[in-house]
Amino acid sequence: MRTTVTRSVGGNTHRHVRLQLGIALAFVLTGCAGSPNAGATTRGSYNVLTAEELRETTATNVHDVIRALRPQWLRPRGRTSLASRGPDEPAIYVGGARYGAIEDLQRMDPTAVTRIEFIDPVDATTRFGTGHSAGAIMIDLGPR
Repeated sequence: MRTTVTRSVGGNTHRHVRLQLGIALAFVLTGCAGSPNAGATTRGSYNVLTAEELRETTATNVHDVIRALRPQWLRPRGRTSLASRGPDEPAIYVGGARYGAIEDLQRMDPTAVTRIEFIDPVDATTRFGTGHSAGAIMIDLGPR
């Protein structure tokens, strides 16, 4: 930020500096509000939930774990074509195989999960092919 100080004529210099500070503050606040983690507490990567993070939650199913720790993963994305009927949801994969819909995560026990990863739409389409316009959620299971 550049602050220009000139001779004050009727207090205009102070207004100019205040305006620049106000604009700078607006950019900072807008950047924080628009970040992918806004409203969610994350300790590690935005794209990964570790076994440790899963153990620390009191949620009783995987859907509620994701809703509590990374709610933005569950948000439907806007229409991608005129032919689609509604917003797209992320595809769900368990152990590398297509699993089902987001609602199916309500029946999955989080103690059986060792890692959950969100894959953005571009990477999901590259990895799995078309039909991943909202990304993918990969769930790894491990021993209980």
